[in-house]
Amino acid sequence: MVEITAVLRDIVLIAFIILLAVLVVFGYLRLNKIITKIDSLVENSQKLWSLFGYIVSPIDKINSKTIDLITKSLKSINVDKATKTAKKATKTASEKMRRKNNGSK
Repeated sequence: MVEITAVLRDIVLIAFIILLAVLVVFGYLRLNKIITKIDSLVENSQKLWSLFGYIVSPIDKINSKTIDLITKSLKSINVDKATKTAKKATKTASEKMRRKNNGSK
């Protein structure tokens, strides 16, 4: 009787070890699937960010070139000369309007 219980105990122990091994294998396979999906998501997000970079980079370059052009233009403006030219243009326009109004009367 003692031998039968010892054999049964050994069989139960071996079955338990096999069950644990099967659970470990299934857990590994499931974990591997999850890791593969996460890896795929990371790769897709990297592709998306690369695409976003390809779109934004030229726009950023255009904006920086535009800003450089505007600052160069502003630096090259001679304020005194521009003021004199504006006053002269205003005076000329006023004289033309006055002549036109005098001529129409």
